[in-house]
Parts: sequence; structure tokens; C-alpha cells
Amino acid sequence: MPGYAPFASGRYSPSPRHSTQRAQGQTRAQFSGIIPLVRHSVDTRFYATAGESGTDPIQLDSGKAIALPLVVYQGSTGGAAGESSAPITREGSRVNHVGCNLQIVQSDTSKPNQVYVGFISVSFNEAGLDPALMEDQFADLIEMHDTTNGYLSYSAATGLTQKDLDYLTWSRNALMRHWIKGFTRNTFTLYSGRPAVQQITVPVPRKNKRQQFGSGFYMVIMNDSDDVQSDTSTATAVNVSLQTFFKEIPEPDVTVT
Repeated sequence: MPGYAPFASGRYSPSPRHSTQRAQGQTRAQFSGIIPLVRHSVDTRFYATAGESGTDPIQLDSGKAIALPLVVYQGSTGGAAGESSAPITREGSRVNHVGCNLQIVQSDTSKPNQVYVGFISVSFNEAGLDPALMEDQFADLIEMHDTTNGYLSYSAATGLTQKDLDYLTWSRNALMRHWIKGFTRNTFTLYSGRPAVQQITVPVPRKNKRQQFGSGFYMVIMNDSDDVQSDTSTATAVNVSLQTFFKEIPEPDVTVT
């Protein structure tokens, strides 16, 4: 994902040769050719915090980051009758792009906040690293919770939680800069109650288009507000909401479950 900056223009426009409409059907399409689609509409608040109802925003403290699942291989669509409210897919399915509705607001409007947005993309040969390497490369933001089947974490229940991370730590670590992309381009300064609101279409990286063992694509939100607030001991949190939509095209000979 070199130069990955979908927020720069608000929408990523693929080249005509790889038109997502031709490849995946029109917006309201129910089929890709003769293959029934699975339409995923996901509110990531349901997956970010264990024990939460999903009706409250994700509260992200300063010095913390969280990887929110966009498309994650889990061996199942997580739905029925062609609809799913989960970010998970079954083996062999194809996903071309993800629509994202991202909102970030201040918990305390009297102090500014600095927020960064990046992406993690992994496939089978990168996602099954030992715990030490997962910490070095991904700041422990993701993990493979089932190494037998190659299922990556997609919720707090499977190991996806907020972790310590700030911009300085990320910038000093060459491995993290390689695997967590986009922080230098997707930055938001929040002040006086002004929110960051982005509605974008994010292309799925090539290695994540076909769902398989160890495939995962995440949006990473990092709150690093210590340096922009005068009292760093009480740096304030931000509230995050991310809703996503994508169409999953199962393999022709696979029954959707």
C-alpha cells in the first residue's frame, strides 16, 4: 500500500481498467453475474470493546491506538440471506472495496486533540508471526487468534483491543512504519468541538481481495494529544465511530452461510 492516503481527496478513484462497478456490480446490486452477493453493513462499535452494547462511541485515550476491522477472514460471512452485520468473510470470497463513514469528536472541547489514521494489511505469510514480532511490527494491534484455521482477530473478544502507541514511537520504528501506513498523510487536529468526518471508499489491497488464511485489513486510529495539550498528565480522549459497507462475492460453487 505505498502512498496509501484515501483521506487526501475524500474518495479513492480506481482506474477505468479496474473499475469496481464493473468488477463488483452497481451500488444496489444483489448479484455479481449469477452469483448472489453478501452485503455487509458493519458498526464497528459492536466489536471494539468487550461487554459494550455497541451504542456508545469508542473512547480512545491519548497515547492509545486501536485497529478497527474492515475486512477480516474468519471462515464465515457472519450473516444469512445475503446480509451481514459483521466484518468477516469466508474462504475464497472476493471483496474489492470498503465504504467507510468515520467520525471522530472530542470528549473535551476545551483542549485540542491530534489524531492519526492509518491502515494495516496482512496476508497468510505475515499474520502468523510469534507474539514478539507482532509487537515489533504491529504494536500488538492485531493477532491471529486461531492459528489452525488462520483466523485473525476482529473484536475485543478475539483479542482486538486498544494498545499503547504514539506518533514518536511509531516514527522511530522502521517495522511499524512499514506495516502501519498512512499516519503521515491522514492527520486531524480537533479543536473547539470541530469533528473529523470522512465518508470515503477505500480500495482493498490486492493481497486481501481474495479471502484466505491469515487475511486481514484494518483501519488504525491513534490519539496522540499529549504534545498539543499544556497538561500532558490529563490529555483528553476522543470518541470514534466507524461504520462500513462492503459487498462480498462468494465463490460460485459455495453455499452462502
